[in-house]
Amino acid sequence: QTVRSVKFMMQGVYADSALPTTVLEVTPGVNVKSVTWTPNDAAADANKEYTVKIEFDEKDDYVFASDFEDQAVLTINGKTAKLIVEKSGTVTYFSGFA
Repeated sequence: QTVRSVKFMMQGVYADSALPTTVLEVTPGVNVKSVTWTPNDAAADANKEYTVKIEFDEKDDYVFASDFEDQAVLTINGKTAKLIVEKSGTVTYFSGFA
């Protein structure tokens, strides 16, 4: 099967709370390998900007469409995040959360 778009949903990010490391919803056929925050603070600071890196690949019997990089979506706190998807098709970044 072909994965034509990738959608991730994470729990909210709140000041003085731990940064989420679990993806709550993900497109069928996509396997989340890791979630890493920079900076990797124990709790979110309302005065800092954070970047989350979500590393993923396709599950068995799935392949990514050639243009899926243009179709990635990440939602945090109910808002769509800015994404930069590497051409390898395995890593996506959300940048600019504050």
